[in-house]
Amino acid sequence: MRVAILADPIDNQKAGIHHYTRELVSNLGKLKTDVEYFAITENKHQFIGNIQNICVINRKMPGYKAFRMFVLIPLLIRKLNVDIVVEPAHFGPFNLPRRVKRVTVIHDLTPILFPQYHLFHSSLLQKIFLARILSKASLIIANSKYTVKDILKVYPNSKGKVSHIYLGKDEIFKPQINVKKVLDKYEIPHKYFLFVGTIEPRKNILALLKAFTILKDKSKAEYISLIIIGQKGWKCEDIFQSIDNHQYKNDIILPGYVDRDDLPAIYSGAIACVQPSYYEGFGMTVVEALSCGTPCIVSDISSLPEIGGEAVLLFDPKSPDQLYSQMKLILDDPQLSDSLKQKALKRSSNFDWNKHVVEFDKLMKKLL
Repeated sequence: MRVAILADPIDNQKAGIHHYTRELVSNLGKLKTDVEYFAITENKHQFIGNIQNICVINRKMPGYKAFRMFVLIPLLIRKLNVDIVVEPAHFGPFNLPRRVKRVTVIHDLTPILFPQYHLFHSSLLQKIFLARILSKASLIIANSKYTVKDILKVYPNSKGKVSHIYLGKDEIFKPQINVKKVLDKYEIPHKYFLFVGTIEPRKNILALLKAFTILKDKSKAEYISLIIIGQKGWKCEDIFQSIDNHQYKNDIILPGYVDRDDLPAIYSGAIACVQPSYYEGFGMTVVEALSCGTPCIVSDISSLPEIGGEAVLLFDPKSPDQLYSQMKLILDDPQLSDSLKQKALKRSSNFDWNKHVVEFDKLMKKLL
């Protein structure tokens, strides 16, 4: 049995899908299985390990990207004589023989459900292609029960071929005791609330900025800072303008690029990690924070309550006042904070990459 994974996100993406694809193929390489896996990438990678890594270079020439996707890769699939092709970035696979089973991974449906949070052409392409992609898929893998519900609501013909597998956590994310060196490296004060994620409208950072204003006004917490870590996303101009005009902008710190190996210390040092998103298909930053024993405050919609369980505090993302109340609660109640830290570590044990690839492998075998 042969399975090819179109692992391009390892080379051409930087955010969640990059990490998902990287962890999927590297952990499948450690799995004892009779399935023969191939990882098709743009560049060769040593970390992939026991999986056969086949490189199909993506040349910087007009039209070559489409030629590679619709011609070169399908030709390679035929040559390898694979049984299943997996597309981790939910945009394909394309132009395959009928005998080959197609597996599409859906991380979320934001381009369909919230097109206002995406670039027009990105949302348009999803609307044009995704229904057809899912109709041709033999199996659709989602990363949460909530995303399964969204898929079945928008694409009811997918019923009977959608499964969910929770993502895992990187082993570097664990509680850190000595955080001073890392905090000093990024000039982060030692009392702070934390946001980690792409800086874009869907993340609802404007509500967090308003809640931070209320906290500073009502609590007189001069020593409290807000740390915002993440790359610039689309339509982020209003967010940065709000930070520039914020009355407490001297207490709002944007460290810029942060080495991934430094993130566990930054999570561990936070009073709480706040995820105020309007929509998340999974919520990887919440899992990372929980794994570091960090209290989390998350919006009460989409997948976040499912992922956080009893280990998180919830709020209405449309209410900065509710968010302020939860921030103030953690700040004023050390016993609550300690309780949430213990619950966070317990909850994080549900998210394990080894468990993920074991379930993934079972699904591949079941498909044939």
